[in-house]
Amino acid sequence: MEITVYGTAVTCPSCVGAPSSEETFSWLQAVLGRKYEQAMTLRYVDFETATSDQWTEALKEDVYFYPLIVLD
Repeated sequence: MEITVYGTAVTCPSCVGAPSSEETFSWLQAVLGRKYEQAMTLRYVDFETATSDQWTEALKEDVYFYPLIVLD
């Protein structure tokens, strides 16, 4: 299973007080690694600097809030 966390270093304006995208990624990595013994790939994508795809474009157009977590 592949889990991708899309986010950026800047906190979402409507998410003040919530964990940052990077903190969410670190938390997921730690929790899922302890909870499940199956192989998982976690990756973090900074949508501000990443190569364009459907998710990065949707985040830039404010279709979704970030961090956005996508499971394959």
